[in-house]
Amino acid sequence: MFLSRLGSLNALEQTRTSPFWRKWLPASLPSADSTGRIFSLIDPDTVREVNRHIYTRLKRNKSIRSPYHGLMALVVDGHESHSSYKRHCDGCLKRKIPTVKGERIQYYHRHVTALLVGHPFHLLLDTEVQNPGEDEVATALRLLDRVIGQFPRAFDVVVGDALYTEARFFNFLISRGKDVVTVLKDERRDLLKDARALFDSMGSTQIHNSTTMRQCWDIEGFTSWPQVVKPVRIVRSIETTIIRRQLDRQSEEKVSEWIWVTTLSRNRKPRF
Repeated sequence: MFLSRLGSLNALEQTRTSPFWRKWLPASLPSADSTGRIFSLIDPDTVREVNRHIYTRLKRNKSIRSPYHGLMALVVDGHESHSSYKRHCDGCLKRKIPTVKGERIQYYHRHVTALLVGHPFHLLLDTEVQNPGEDEVATALRLLDRVIGQFPRAFDVVVGDALYTEARFFNFLISRGKDVVTVLKDERRDLLKDARALFDSMGSTQIHNSTTMRQCWDIEGFTSWPQVVKPVRIVRSIETTIIRRQLDRQSEEKVSEWIWVTTLSRNRKPRF
């Protein structure tokens, strides 16, 4: 599904008559049932070995280049592949969903992916299934342990959403010599409270483009997160964008705030 960029095997099956497949396949595209059955027989380690071979060839041919800022990033994120109220297996996760007829148990599968962000394209390096009884961060750490072992020099920094703003996630990557950037938005954290107090007392840097004005703050040396083994850096951006409403074509001002916490120093990455 990552390769085809479609939502399901049934959606893939609906493209069977497309002339595109005639260029690549000597026969018709298999049905959704056959594709699923064949996929379930594939050894994941075989696919991982293919991915590593592809990365090695691309890197040797200098086809993967760093973005303008010079740092290769690995984006880690959780994805839900499917859910059902009726069908389930031993590996399914469970959650209670409120409905008009009361709570129902829904079964679903989630996996965590590791995507290498390069230029001019991105490369999916690996994925790991979340097991029953564990959270997404534990799955990500198991995935990163394998990815760092197989691609030790492929990336400099790991990027995640607010779910990954945990000390065990930061400490794991620091111990492996990698930097981290995650979203910070839990207002209960002492780290965010201290950062907001400093933001209010210091001036911001303003950055303009054609439609957006950004007010930016960048402060290093926070020790308000004692569970992390080194001080962290907080970056804040308040973005004001002028958008045109589609219904009445009137201009409207949209304001959004983003705050990140990172182990990257200004010496290594002076500006986001």
